[in-house]
Amino acid sequence: MNFDTLRATLETAFSAGWGITTPIAWQNSSIQLPNSLTPWVRFSLAPGASLNVVLGSDVPRLRGFIAIQVFIPLDQGVGDGYRLSDTILSILENKNFSGIFTYAGFVDNVGEGIRRVKDVETGFHQLNVKIPYEAQ
Repeated sequence: MNFDTLRATLETAFSAGWGITTPIAWQNSSIQLPNSLTPWVRFSLAPGASLNVVLGSDVPRLRGFIAIQVFIPLDQGVGDGYRLSDTILSILENKNFSGIFTYAGFVDNVGEGIRRVKDVETGFHQLNVKIPYEAQ
C-alpha cells in the first residue's frame, strides 16, 4: 500500500462516519473555519517508521498515527470535547479499513489554543485524539 492510498482510505472512512457533526479541516486544504462558538476538527496523518513484513522482504508495513485535533469554544467546559473525541474513537479505533488496521486510541487534553483570523483573535480549547495504525 502506498501513502496516498492510505490517506484516501482513512479520510474516506472518517468523513463517512463523521458526517456533518462538525466542520473538518483536512491536511493542507483550505477551509472556512467557523467562529469561536462552533466546534471543529482537523484530520492529519503522522506516518512513522516503516518495517518489512518479513526479514529480507520487499513488502513494507506502514505504521503511524491518525491525529485529530478537536477544537471547542473556550469557557464552556470540556464535555463537548470529550464527547466528540469519543465519537472519533468509535469511528476509527480497532478497525480494519481495507488492510489498514487501527488500534486503541487515546485523548490528550492540550488546553487553550488561540488562532488569528483576519487580525481577530478567537479562542478554542483543544484536545488531540491519536489512533495508531498499521498497513501492509
